[in-house]
Amino acid sequence: MAAGTAAGVIAQQVGAKAVRDALFLSTFGVRALPLVMMVGAILSLAAVLMVSGIMARYAPRRVLLVLFGLSGVAFALEWITMSLAPGVVAVAVYLHVTVLNPVILSAFWSLVNEHFDPHTARRAFARIATGGTVGGILGGLGAWRASTLVTVPTAVLCLSVVNALCLASALAIPRRGPESVSPAAVATPAKELWNFGVLLQAPYLRNLALLVGIGGVSSSLLDFMLSAQVAATYSTDTELLGFFSLFGLGVSVLSFVLQVSLGRIAMEKVGLAVNIAVLPGIILLGGAVGLAVPGLASSVMLRGAEMVQRNTLFRAAYELLYTPLQEQQKRAAKAIIDVGFDRIGSAIGSALALGAVALFFHPQTLLLGAVLSMAAATLPLVRRLHGGYVEALKGKLRDVEDALPSDEPAKSVRELPHDEHTGDALIEQVERVRRHDDEDGPARQALAQGRALLSVASDLLSNDATRARRALGAWDPSRRSLVAFAILLLADENVHVDARKALRAVANEATGQLLDALLDPAMDFVVRRRIPAVLAVCNTQRAADGLLLALADERFEVRYASVRALMRVVERSDDIVFVEEAIIQVIGREIERATTIFNELDDGSEEEPNARLELINHDRITRSVETLFSLLSLILEREGLRLCLKGLHHESDHQRGTALEYLQTVLPAELRDRLLPLLSDAGPLPSVRTPAELLAELSRGLPAPEETRSRPIRRSTEGVP
Repeated sequence: MAAGTAAGVIAQQVGAKAVRDALFLSTFGVRALPLVMMVGAILSLAAVLMVSGIMARYAPRRVLLVLFGLSGVAFALEWITMSLAPGVVAVAVYLHVTVLNPVILSAFWSLVNEHFDPHTARRAFARIATGGTVGGILGGLGAWRASTLVTVPTAVLCLSVVNALCLASALAIPRRGPESVSPAAVATPAKELWNFGVLLQAPYLRNLALLVGIGGVSSSLLDFMLSAQVAATYSTDTELLGFFSLFGLGVSVLSFVLQVSLGRIAMEKVGLAVNIAVLPGIILLGGAVGLAVPGLASSVMLRGAEMVQRNTLFRAAYELLYTPLQEQQKRAAKAIIDVGFDRIGSAIGSALALGAVALFFHPQTLLLGAVLSMAAATLPLVRRLHGGYVEALKGKLRDVEDALPSDEPAKSVRELPHDEHTGDALIEQVERVRRHDDEDGPARQALAQGRALLSVASDLLSNDATRARRALGAWDPSRRSLVAFAILLLADENVHVDARKALRAVANEATGQLLDALLDPAMDFVVRRRIPAVLAVCNTQRAADGLLLALADERFEVRYASVRALMRVVERSDDIVFVEEAIIQVIGREIERATTIFNELDDGSEEEPNARLELINHDRITRSVETLFSLLSLILEREGLRLCLKGLHHESDHQRGTALEYLQTVLPAELRDRLLPLLSDAGPLPSVRTPAELLAELSRGLPAPEETRSRPIRRSTEGVP
């Protein structure tokens, strides 16, 4: 319904602009055009201040319906009085279209903006913009046929009918929330936004306002230059209506082709900044052609290319910039920026055109130079807008975080409480359920051989836990030859805590031995899983590089422990550096493994699931996502990722969409297209559980080990490391 309403809005605007220009130019000529443009800009400014106050009080849907009705009635009254005062009506139609049409467009996009979260809006806005380009074709085609079949006054009546159809289409868009709020509920910041000075103090809104204002100057100058060239070529109202309708039709057809072929790709694969920067780039290129070959053809080409880009890729990207704003702030600010600053820009452009016409006989070159200057001034804004958009997304995620209960479990990896003893017990339970328990691992075999061969390590390798603990307690860091035995003792359930403590004392000096054991696939899994906790006390590049290599291990628990240790090593030293390409490769492998787990959890099997396995799988999904975000924090800003991870656990589609949009904006392209589909389809991520909580739940009613091994188990994770 939004796409259909967009078609009606743009059809009405294309047709109305053709009728407006044809009626005014045939009545007054081009030299009066700058003056009426300036008056229209001033009236628009007054109107938008009123509408912004109404938008803060009432829902955009209600405001849009009133505007459609008001515009339709105005067109009908203008048609009735056309024969009585044609000059007055020509001015009235010009001002009516100039004042109301931008407000209608802004109210429509405000309505759409509140229906979608930022991530879903990327796709939705591309489709809605496509509907608008279809409407542009219909409007241009209708105006062109009207120029040959009916008079211009009759075309004004047709516009009234189109507004009635738009009103009916907007009525079919479902309501979202209350139609109005009490005056006391209108946020103070929203009221203050009616003051332009207060609005300009917000950097992100200020940059948006500057973008729109500069665009208003450029558009008004390009519009005037095209109108001047057309008025010099055509004279009657029918000829002028025919030209402007064909021009609008051509722009609409090209807009449709561009939107259908590149709209979705541009929104999902290309950054918003690029989509916005293309517009000033087109103006600079077209302006250079206009300076080299002045005339009607170059004016048509430049104005047409500017309108095509502005109505398609630029419009969809620009509207997306508002999605992170708070609802009340958005309602009040959007109308002021969309229309108010556009009208300020139009007033400035009209003043420049009026002065150029009064002072110069051929002002085209001077005005074109001003347009090129405006386009060049837009480019520095684009980078600032991109940074502001990322910060706005973080701000929205931070608002969600503040609104969550204090015991909300969504935390980053480094915030999770981790008890080594409880964690070990949890892994043992998981190993039992997955039938990975190894009664006679290679580390234990090596220990048995060591006890028989190495008398020098008799205490360490004795069967007496007391003797082993005493030896580890009296550990001499200078005797690094015993590190190998202490590493093997990590497999001993009775003394592994003492072994870890002793190894941490020599971790920086014995990093090589520890990494050799960690990266050896033949080493016992239990040892490999416990070595990262030893390396976590290091602060060297070598330890960080080794832990990064451990992320290729086939066992998830080893990778998970290595990531946790890697984060601690990075926090201990500011001198740790990584090659971004290497991190991206590691993240890519982890995404593939996480995808397998997500797919296994949703395998479509009708077999009754094993409750404990489902619990383990959900925990695994949570820790897989935490692992991914920890790795991403090595190459991206950490605070934003922390807020994003919290948003992905939220039950609200809108908040998850905000988190996904943040990722869409900051992720490298090679990771974005692989990670986003995984997270988009997952819904709210499972709640994070501490090892103690998960162990307690797993232990409820858990049968004895021998009974567990004898019972058939649905192995939904079979074949998954």
